[in-house]
Amino acid sequence: MEVAEGTVTAVRDSQNRHLGHVEFGAPEWQAFLQDLKADRF
Repeated sequence: MEVAEGTVTAVRDSQNRHLGHVEFGAPEWQAFLQDLKADRF
């Protein structure tokens, strides 16, 4: 996985770059990271 942070956070599969990326706004990205750290997945 590759992550590029800027005004939005873009995420893509580093093994399948041709599939494009998904963008997240700051609040959504922060919520994702908090859930990941809390082992909610």
